[in-house]
Amino acid sequence: MTPVVIDASAGVEILAHTAHGRRLAGLLPTDAVGYVPEHFYVEVAGVVRHQTVVTRTLTEETAEMCCVGSIVGICAERNPDR
Repeated sequence: MTPVVIDASAGVEILAHTAHGRRLAGLLPTDAVGYVPEHFYVEVAGVVRHQTVVTRTLTEETAEMCCVGSIVGICAERNPDR
């Protein structure tokens, strides 16, 4: 088991299956266990909003998938101390 702290921007890229996200996912150890800080979900929402509204790099469908995915699938543990 390798603990990995997941940044919101990286998490969105991985969930959106962008080229950058696929490269990031490829760097994760096969035994990675994700940890996120308490504010991770708020940060994901901010990144998704920015990439949907400001830069228009995410479609609304992908944005929705990223928000739902961050809640149910990207992390195993929340770590309030980080």
